[in-house]
Amino acid sequence: AYHGQGKTMQLVYRRFGDTISNTVQMFPRSNNNNSTLVTIRGLDANTHYIYEIRVDFKVVAIGQVKTAPAFKEGKFEYLLTSCMDIDEYKGYPEQPVWKHVLDKNPDFAILAGDTIYLTEQDWTLDTREVIYDRVWYRNMKQRSEPHFAKVIGSVPTYAAWDDHEY
Repeated sequence: AYHGQGKTMQLVYRRFGDTISNTVQMFPRSNNNNSTLVTIRGLDANTHYIYEIRVDFKVVAIGQVKTAPAFKEGKFEYLLTSCMDIDEYKGYPEQPVWKHVLDKNPDFAILAGDTIYLTEQDWTLDTREVIYDRVWYRNMKQRSEPHFAKVIGSVPTYAAWDDHEY
């Protein structure tokens, strides 16, 4: 979550259908543009969880995630993808292909980079420094695409950054 120093930040999560929630405090890291990193242990395999991100005790994001299946020997199905561009002018503002991905019911997904593409609007002209609010905007725009949002909300997803995300 990108909100800055001095804010109280929390991740509140629970298993889908449960009424009892767990709360994890998140601390902005000034050396990483005030982003946070949280490790949650003890989640059940192959289980849907609902979560909220709170800043100063106000809900700023709601989502859901499904954890990876328990390890088992044998066959599994996965998605490996990259090079997404939701840009409305030269990219793919609508991405219905993700519905077909869900129909395949993969065990997990790997986003291998280039989930967004930065443009000249995303850095300063004089010093060529990245404008992090623009990067945040582009990532949130991709995650808001309805078909993609369903995938990352229901399939365990692992992502890496490549040369176009930063």
